Amino acid sequence: MLITSSEVHVWRADLDRPSTEIEQFIQVLAPDERQRSERFRFEKDRKKFIVARGLLRTILSRYLSHYLSYGEVTSPAQVVFSYGNQGKPAIANPYPAGELCFNISHSHSMALYAIALNHQVGIDLEYIRPIDAIALAQRFFLLSEIDVMRSLPETDQHSAFFKFWTQKEAYLKATGDGLGRLESVEVALTEPMGLVSVDGNPQIAAQWFVQEIVVNPACPTDYAAALVIQGTPPNLHYFSI
Repeated sequence: MLITSSEVHVWRADLDRPSTEIEQFIQVLAPDERQRSERFRFEKDRKKFIVARGLLRTILSRYLSHYLSYGEVTSPAQVVFSYGNQGKPAIANPYPAGELCFNISHSHSMALYAIALNHQVGIDLEYIRPIDAIALAQRFFLLSEIDVMRSLPETDQHSAFFKFWTQKEAYLKATGDGLGRLESVEVALTEPMGLVSVDGNPQIAAQWFVQEIVVNPACPTDYAAALVIQGTPPNLHYFSI
């Protein structure tokens, strides 16, 4: 599968898969991924992790296989990952067109995958569930963001929290920083969405583009999602798997 440096490919996947497909995904996982799957307390979470990683390998192999004569990646099992200091995965296989970047997020029964070329990318997906929005915002958000939330009708504060959260987490996933730095990232809630500042510096924020993702147009209030990519606004293409 081809991708250019001006594009971002966003893949959407349902994690609820039949047992036969789950068994197939287990076979393509690396030993460390199988070990991670065994650490889940609940079987349903273990299965979703297996599917999410199996689909990630399937998607990436489609891009790598285009350069078969170079990387010789023919199957999902042949995708090799390396990991940053905070655990962010990267592709260790060679890719002659440049750095094939990716990010993954899954929540509830859905997963999103973002693929980019030569641009760091982050994506976050959150299932919208009952929460105490203001209480959580007071733990993780900036005072300016909390003030924006408080200015909204109570019925809108819930969705506002998830819009703030997904933008922040997508950025931190793109940079490979941990979620402990949520308060260092200031984001905008009003249109257009975007980063306002990072560590109080608007120039850093200006280097990143933010896009809200509508996961399920039929039920847009089920999930919140955001994509963050380094550089100028890309051409977005959406796929399902």
